[in-house]
Amino acid sequence: MRQKQQTAKVKGTKASSGVVRLGTKDHSAQFTGSPNLKTPKKILGGKRILEHSGKINKSNHPALGSPKKSKGNKTQTSVSLKASTEKAVDSAVKTPRKYRPGTKALNEIRKYQKGTDFLVQKAPFQRLVREVTDSLTDSTSRFTADALECLQTASEAFIIQVFEDSVLAMIHAKRVTLMVRDIQFIRRLRGI
Repeated sequence: MRQKQQTAKVKGTKASSGVVRLGTKDHSAQFTGSPNLKTPKKILGGKRILEHSGKINKSNHPALGSPKKSKGNKTQTSVSLKASTEKAVDSAVKTPRKYRPGTKALNEIRKYQKGTDFLVQKAPFQRLVREVTDSLTDSTSRFTADALECLQTASEAFIIQVFEDSVLAMIHAKRVTLMVRDIQFIRRLRGI
């Protein structure tokens, strides 16, 4: 009831022109000059980084009565409201950041070298193990979770070792790109 009375007061002024809406959930984008005004600055990965507004003038708040008029015909409230909405629109349309070639690769290398979790998903690996064991024996076999974890740890350690050695072969060939023939060369040396 109180909100309806306030909107009636504000709509009666010339400055409102239908801009002020008190019924919405997010009031920060609607009012200017409020002490807690925050406008969205950047949107990164679905998270908004908020920026505090500069000077606060409580007399310009639309809910407190008619705002002071500036030198022109427009009020300070409508001008600053348009400016804040333009900033919000500009920040909402964010172009993806451009990285130099190799930067993302180095970040991924650091990430995976820090972590100790599995690189291959558990369910596909389990299906592969069951497929291999079914092809070797006719009877159905069962595995405990620890046995599958042990198999996956050993197999990932083996794959990582093959890749590390093939990178050394790539560097020996004075190349920057890892090729299939590097992995085949390492497999032949190891007798795999």
